Amino acid sequence: MSDEQATPEVTDLDEIPATLLRPDDAATLSLRYVEGVPTLVVTGGAAVPEIITAVDDSGTPVVQYTASPVTSARASHNFVYGGPEPQTR
Repeated sequence: MSDEQATPEVTDLDEIPATLLRPDDAATLSLRYVEGVPTLVVTGGAAVPEIITAVDDSGTPVVQYTASPVTSARASHNFVYGGPEPQTR
C-alpha cells in the first residue's frame, strides 16, 4: 500500500495581505518525509505563507522557499545545503 495520493492541480493562487488574514484561516505547517522526499503538510486552515524562511539552530536564515502552483505530482529529490561548508573526509 502506498501513501501517495492524487495531487490536485492548482492553477492560480489568491494572494491575501497578511493584515487581512483571519487567524482561523492560517494553516499550520509540519514537515514529514514520504519515501525520503520532504513534504509540507497543511492542516487547520487553507492560507499558507507565500515565502517560508528556513533558519539554522541559531536562528540565522539559510534559505527561502516561495509558493507557486503545483505543476506536477513529481516531487524534487534535490536538497539545498544551507549550513557551513561541508567537511570532507
